Amino acid sequence: LYELGKVDAKSSKGSRNAKSAMQSANIRLQKKAANMGAYIVLITKRESKGGYGEVPTHFVEGIAYGLEPPKEQPK
Repeated sequence: LYELGKVDAKSSKGSRNAKSAMQSANIRLQKKAANMGAYIVLITKRESKGGYGEVPTHFVEGIAYGLEPPKEQPK
């Protein structure tokens, strides 16, 4: 596998509970990784914020890996 880069995502503001916030962040992370051409993502950090009675926020960070080497960026 080849490292394609770092990806991160934040849950949507419409999340009503912790479970939906985590699912929202995971889906956003998967979409970003898929746009990079990634095959798999190694999750390096998960963080939830929000206290009792507040709308929860979930952050996810990871490293995207693909089956082909990344294309060189033009300079």
